[in-house]
Amino acid sequence: MAAAVQKAFDFPYHSPRWEMQMFQPLVEQFGGKILSDDGKTAYLNSPEAVKALTLWRDVTRVTGDPRTTMNTPSNPNQDFIDGRGAMWITGPWATPQVQASPIKNDFTVVGFPQVDPQKHKPKKRCVSCHDPHDPVPPRVPQECSACHGQIERTKALSSHALIKCTACHEVGKEHKVSPRSSTPTKPQTRAFCGTCHAEGSPNPEVPKVDMAEHGGSYLCWQCHYAHLPEGS
Repeated sequence: MAAAVQKAFDFPYHSPRWEMQMFQPLVEQFGGKILSDDGKTAYLNSPEAVKALTLWRDVTRVTGDPRTTMNTPSNPNQDFIDGRGAMWITGPWATPQVQASPIKNDFTVVGFPQVDPQKHKPKKRCVSCHDPHDPVPPRVPQECSACHGQIERTKALSSHALIKCTACHEVGKEHKVSPRSSTPTKPQTRAFCGTCHAEGSPNPEVPKVDMAEHGGSYLCWQCHYAHLPEGS
């Protein structure tokens, strides 16, 4: 007689990659991994994976609101727009959908702090230094790359590699202490980029455009990724 099989968890997203975006970091926070280094062995029953799933379950039990949570497959982008979710992990592809919705003027985008895992205390668990409920760094970083490592590594390959972050962003002192409540500014006029890229501007080696014709009324960074403009 076949043994009864009990299904432990059911995460009703219509795309399994969203489950992994949450599950894998939780497992790694507990010091585990999803797959072996050769990719042939899964560790879903490891103590670290069980701890991650248990935490996920407990958080859902404590914070889940039956008026907003769902037990059918859903789209987190639409859930956010409909008020079922306060935040979610996504990318720039979701921006047009939110901007075309009723909450287009009532949402904020916040990036993850980024570090180089090969340089920033490798093989040491994040929670050994940071409180996940109040993830303030033990010491205030002095360089932008301390938190924005991925941007720094991308920018290092671009024609903007030698331009300091503060040349384009105004960063208040509060940002180093409370980055979510005091975010750096972005250029708010096309003329800002035109100081280098407008026809007739200094430095002939820099690509030039007709600022009156190129891009219409859009700000430059709305079309070009300034940290790697070659890839725009």
